[in-house]
Amino acid sequence: MNHSGDDGVRDPGELRIVLREDLLVSVQSYRGRTCYVIEDAAQGRFYRVGLPEGVFLSLLDGSHTLRQAMAKAAAALGEEAFSEPEAMAILHWLVEAKLACPAGGSLPEAEFRQAARRPFSLLALRLPIACPDRLLGSILPWFEWLLTPGAVLLGGLAAGAAVWQVATQWGLFCQSFRTVVAPTYWPSLTIAWLLLKLLHETAHGLVCKKYGGSVDEAGVMLLWGVPLPYVDVTSSWSFRSKWPRIYTAVAGLYAELWVASLAALVWSQASPGLLSFFCVHLVAIAGAGTLLFNANPLMRFDGYYVLMDLVEMPNLDAYGRQFLGAMVRKYVWGQPAILPGRNRLERQFIGCYGLVSWTWRWILCAGLTVLTLAMLPLDDAHVPILAAAILGLGGTWQFLRFVRAKSSHEKPGLARLLAAGGLAAIVAGLCLTCVPWPGGTTAPAVVDYWPLHEVRAYGPGFVREVRVRCGDAVCAGQVIAVTANDELESEMADLELAVQQSQLALRSCQAKEDAAGCKAEREKLEDLQHRLAQRRQQVDRLVVRAPAAGRVVTRQPESLAGRYLRAGDELVAIGSEQAKELRVSVAQDDVARFLPRVGQPVAARIGEATIASRLSRVEPRASLTPPNPALSAAEGGPLAVRPRDPADGDRAERDNAGREPYELLAPRFAAQVVLSADQSLALGAGQRGQVALQPGEETLGAHGAKLALIWARDKVRQVRAVWQ
Repeated sequence: MNHSGDDGVRDPGELRIVLREDLLVSVQSYRGRTCYVIEDAAQGRFYRVGLPEGVFLSLLDGSHTLRQAMAKAAAALGEEAFSEPEAMAILHWLVEAKLACPAGGSLPEAEFRQAARRPFSLLALRLPIACPDRLLGSILPWFEWLLTPGAVLLGGLAAGAAVWQVATQWGLFCQSFRTVVAPTYWPSLTIAWLLLKLLHETAHGLVCKKYGGSVDEAGVMLLWGVPLPYVDVTSSWSFRSKWPRIYTAVAGLYAELWVASLAALVWSQASPGLLSFFCVHLVAIAGAGTLLFNANPLMRFDGYYVLMDLVEMPNLDAYGRQFLGAMVRKYVWGQPAILPGRNRLERQFIGCYGLVSWTWRWILCAGLTVLTLAMLPLDDAHVPILAAAILGLGGTWQFLRFVRAKSSHEKPGLARLLAAGGLAAIVAGLCLTCVPWPGGTTAPAVVDYWPLHEVRAYGPGFVREVRVRCGDAVCAGQVIAVTANDELESEMADLELAVQQSQLALRSCQAKEDAAGCKAEREKLEDLQHRLAQRRQQVDRLVVRAPAAGRVVTRQPESLAGRYLRAGDELVAIGSEQAKELRVSVAQDDVARFLPRVGQPVAARIGEATIASRLSRVEPRASLTPPNPALSAAEGGPLAVRPRDPADGDRAERDNAGREPYELLAPRFAAQVVLSADQSLALGAGQRGQVALQPGEETLGAHGAKLALIWARDKVRQVRAVWQ
């Protein structure tokens, strides 16, 4: 704050302070006591003061000196009156917050007028269009029934029914949900977005009108370039009770969840088509989008204002930023810090909120940056580098803005700042480049039989009989199933008859001493006998036998009875409980650490058990095929997959259920870990776990950079896979 030359020697008791004329003051109940709320509409801020402070501020009209105002306040307040230093502290706060200035222009006039202007921001540009107060008042009687407890209960029942319908058709819903960001459906997504946001803001205005507020402004706000309708319901802060303010804040969420519930119910009954996709878009925006953003108390949307009223702590976000800034000034700059909050518990809550909201903002910025870069025709490897550069520049700019002090007493000590910054840089550099990563590299794995004998049909035919069940022990050569092929058996009978006829013809030629006829008939007989032997072998294979001893591990093989199988279709699988292995899927970024460990012991955690065994093999080529279906997300595993494109020529790989096979989003390497007989008996086939390598030479910095690069690259691939 800049003063004229005379202010330094002026008697503080003779100061005359005047409040800004555009401030709005209302009476509220706060923690069981009457208080005043000062609304600075120009800055979008609210301040709550107690009854003694409110009485004192009401006397600051420029006609009373500080001493006169204190005398009148003392006469009105009695024992609650405060001293001159306390009054000076209040005045200092008013001037610092640009809520008041000394009468006579001690504060520069241009700066005082600037405080009354709404801050301009290209990232959140408001374009007022109309005053909807009268329109909302006229339509309120039509929709007021939606705000009754009965309608709220009905909405809860509709939401429960919608959740049930989506849960029972979860696979189909996820498949439709993938289209939300596909460019083909952007027009539908845009229409759904605008309609929902218009309904959202209208609900805010209606509830505000219901409780006696006014809605004096409505228009379009460009938030990061995205057009959004808005209504100004700041008059709700004048409500005496906090509950009408909370109802006003959650009205938009209530309306959107109503729409999401109805859309989910319509989707569950609609056939695939435009209506079905539009309903999915409504659910995505009104359900997931609303809960992630509007209801999120870490962002300054509806959930944030609800939290402020519940904890009765206005300007919570500003207090959180102030807390973090004060801690930096205290421990980095060595300056005294004044922490917001009336008591220790309140200060701890403010500090935790400030740290969590700051972390969330950076996570959100990182996600939006990667998503934006994914839209550009860039190589996957360049996206993380550009994202890191953009976030680094943004963080540097924010730090420089923070360092830039507004007054001389707030400027940091240069020596302390350089010492603290240099020490932090040295410690961070040593940790990132010298300290080894304490954790090892992990890869998902699943227990499987080894070797697993897959008994398949040798030729096409119907399954006449299955003689084993799941879990049965079999020995080598035991009959497992009997299949039938009438065409093959008929061909064999015809060949047997032809052989007999050829033998009779050969005898006739021999009786006639026809040398040429004997030679031709003998060649014909040999050919028929050879073909007959082949057919007999094929018919014999219609009786399927176990190739080795073991246990049947196929579920419900008896259900194959009566079904037609093609050549190569699986009948049963036979494995031994004493011979198993771990099938491991290794990411491309980790294969360089697995290859040198072939033939060496590795640690694996399967369920609650931790075992040590030998890494026997790593496949030399990466593949999009999961090493075991149990590892894919479609079967509850950790690996993200997508349906394989039928145009790839792999339709023959359908499983017995007739489903298309899945492929990984990115190629991975397959590896095997052999298990001993005791380990095999202790583990069940199908159990999932992790194979871990012990910590190596990888540092903290290298490991963190690798994780960040993998995360960014995977997100880019997932987004592009959806768009394609």
